[in-house]
Amino acid sequence: IIFQFYGRWYDVAHNHWLFGEPSICCVTADYTEIDGADMTAVQSEELRVLGSATNIQVKGVAQHTDNPGQFEFYVPDVENPPSDGTSNYNFIATDYENYACLYECMQVEPELMEVLAFALNRDSHGENLCKDAFEALGVMTDEMVYTVHDDDCTYYPDP
Repeated sequence: IIFQFYGRWYDVAHNHWLFGEPSICCVTADYTEIDGADMTAVQSEELRVLGSATNIQVKGVAQHTDNPGQFEFYVPDVENPPSDGTSNYNFIATDYENYACLYECMQVEPELMEVLAFALNRDSHGENLCKDAFEALGVMTDEMVYTVHDDDCTYYPDP
């Protein structure tokens, strides 16, 4: 079923985090097959600050685990946070055609956990269909940032 997930997804909403503030626009996630189990995950965005825009792209690998929909994400050739082998890139809900709910949770320090929640949609102006799934995990959906996808967006080409 993973092949149904490949292609372009638009981040329509995400929780607050360091790089997830309103100055980040035009956010996409492109997934392509590596070997039938693992996939490349290319995240692209446009940073808009003081009237200028900078395109940013991160190319990573989502390596499958023994649990469907759960992956271990890493960026090749750079230092990644230590991993205990558990998934840190989890698709907790999807219909494969319209929406997907991506949830990342990492224990940064014994008393500090970082949680990232991304509502993805195949349509750049689609709605956040992940509220219930995120709320079940304690994400404060009323504080989510809705991603700008406007006529000024410059998207990287589809992979």
